[in-house]
Amino acid sequence: KAALLGIERKKQLAAQIDACRTTLSNLLSAAGHARAEGGGRETLDRLVESVVARVRLARPQARLAVDLEGDGPAPTIFADAALKQALVNLVDNAADVSPDDVRIDASWTVEALDFVVRDRGPGIAPDVLPRLGRSFFTTKPPGRGTGLGLVLTAAVLNRLGGSVRWANRDGGGAEAFVRLPLASLTLPSRQT
Repeated sequence: KAALLGIERKKQLAAQIDACRTTLSNLLSAAGHARAEGGGRETLDRLVESVVARVRLARPQARLAVDLEGDGPAPTIFADAALKQALVNLVDNAADVSPDDVRIDASWTVEALDFVVRDRGPGIAPDVLPRLGRSFFTTKPPGRGTGLGLVLTAAVLNRLGGSVRWANRDGGGAEAFVRLPLASLTLPSRQT
């Protein structure tokens, strides 16, 4: 039994190292230093499911609830690796402060994707809210964060014509609201 647990742990570590490599590549890509690895045509529901799966891989104890809904079947988009990483950053940050209660709601219309991440952590200090995604800072202990992830997340979403904003939740916790126009995800130049 111990040998099987050791093998499973090694597989999990290998998958986490691979996820870290992908994250680093995506961060460099978002900053304009390298070409993103991966990406391609994918349905919106599959995109959201893959984002959640990546966070679950890195945080197997986190409880993530997901709700998907939209007008008709999920449209097919070009989901580049930087977009996936931007959404992973939001879910991962929520799981960092609220590992027992993270909710991801994704909905789409013919015009846009709305992706909302809610947690039940301590919330965001009012003086910090306007700075999120705009400057490098962290509220995490030393060695646990730099604020780079949220700045790159905002940059990727802005590059795609979308936006992200944060708010505190009634009853405690925080919310991140992403809105992406589908037209920016289906441009012919993104399909190659």
